[in-house]
Amino acid sequence: MELRDYTTLALSPLVEHVAARAIENGDLLLKPRLAQARHNLELLLSWAERHREFVGVVRPQGGVCAFMRLHDVADVEDFCRQFACEYSVLLVPGTSFGQPNHVRLGFGCSTRELTEGLSRLSQHFHAYRNSKTSAVAV
Repeated sequence: MELRDYTTLALSPLVEHVAARAIENGDLLLKPRLAQARHNLELLLSWAERHREFVGVVRPQGGVCAFMRLHDVADVEDFCRQFACEYSVLLVPGTSFGQPNHVRLGFGCSTRELTEGLSRLSQHFHAYRNSKTSAVAV
């Protein structure tokens, strides 16, 4: 407890000064990030509309994460695991939140990264559907 008091409760005057300046200029610092988040949200919603056969999404009221419902995906954890392994993109399975038919997708990254991630997710949806269809047809 004493070590914690010395290492985390008091900051150097320089760190406190930088933090105070950041707070004083919060609007200036946040404005570009907020614009990017709004733009990325619109990209995500547009993508979801084009892929409504696979997903449903409700516009988030805040933050930079969306909670998407997946249609026709029996095992969301397997879907997310495959997506991470094959496409190097992370989705958090809804089972982590008690919602087995959903995934959490973050859109606070750069627009380039979001666009690439959504493109890979489109590919994964088609590959996943084809793998399930061919497994049933056998």
